[in-house]
Amino acid sequence: MAEFRLVQDRDKEQASALWQECFGDSDGFCRWFMSEQWNGEYSVAAFEEGKLVSMIHGRPYTLCIRGRGVPSVIMCGVATAPAYRHRGLMRRCMELFERNARDKGAFVLFQSPVDFRIYEWCMQYPSSASGMMELSEKARLRGSCYAVDSACDDSFAAELLPLYNDVMRNCSGRVMRTLENMQNTLRGYQPDGGRLLRYIKEGKTLGYALYYGAEKEVNCIEFMARGRAARGLLSTLGAMARGRRMMVRGTAELLLMGVPKGIRGSLANTTAMAALNVPELLHELAGFDDVTVEVTDSVIPENNGVFTFGGKPSKGPADIKMDSGRLMQLLCGYADIAQLEGQEKAEVVNRLAAHKLLDRLPTLQCFTAEEY
Repeated sequence: MAEFRLVQDRDKEQASALWQECFGDSDGFCRWFMSEQWNGEYSVAAFEEGKLVSMIHGRPYTLCIRGRGVPSVIMCGVATAPAYRHRGLMRRCMELFERNARDKGAFVLFQSPVDFRIYEWCMQYPSSASGMMELSEKARLRGSCYAVDSACDDSFAAELLPLYNDVMRNCSGRVMRTLENMQNTLRGYQPDGGRLLRYIKEGKTLGYALYYGAEKEVNCIEFMARGRAARGLLSTLGAMARGRRMMVRGTAELLLMGVPKGIRGSLANTTAMAALNVPELLHELAGFDDVTVEVTDSVIPENNGVFTFGGKPSKGPADIKMDSGRLMQLLCGYADIAQLEGQEKAEVVNRLAAHKLLDRLPTLQCFTAEEY
């Protein structure tokens, strides 16, 4: 019979081996993660006869949602050994992970899933839309003279953090990075040869791109720049990628500016969220009691019930009905009540209440940079 518990330091070697078996990441990346990102207080695993066979890693962050700091937990490294799959181990791990994070004070769970469909059962739905840039096959771009390329190094953290904060300031769902977070992000790129491209003009850094340049593609995972700096960095990445594939992930704002000819943009979901503590989220992000919502949740029993949008239990009839994941989409600004109703993801019982929600909880630019 499987044992489900929090991971401990003695489990690191097994956790690293399972990570590599399932994801194929390098020894260097796993050493970085296990030494700098490991957090046994938020990570869970299943063991059979002492062998770690299924796991979820977590660590606390603060997300800025609708301008408010919200205690949150990231979920990553979700893996089950091939021989132990389809036995319900991950479901049990997920239930323990969410319960543990909620008990430790987290209101929100977030992650970057490979396949969003896998997590629909536990009401983790898209919450962040990224602007994705690709290089057309016939593109011939020239690099900018203001673009300076170097290896990733955490000594750049203090220089880059203000740029991250500037580009992300209007994004709901962003991680409120500290200097330590920025340093860890840069160190995470080092094991696999990550590069840093900065746009520097008159001695001032105006934008940056964190990317990997492999044999077949240039993959930019974090792009923080606007205006001329953004166009200059995109042109330079495109010039580097000539004859190869190029992918750039940034805010949806990228799609609204004039991008260099030969680069095409699209919108893609990149992050999912789940509501771990519905009453606290309603109180923090909405805060009004004249509209009620009936919430259903298959993982956390305390999230079930009728609440005001101020987070108070209500005995009266519900104005709106939805599951906790769709409520998370509404609260973070990914979708408004009209969109959710139109997609049959929410039921509107009281039309006047729905009009109030449209006015008070509009859609926002939702973006979460990739974190570990």
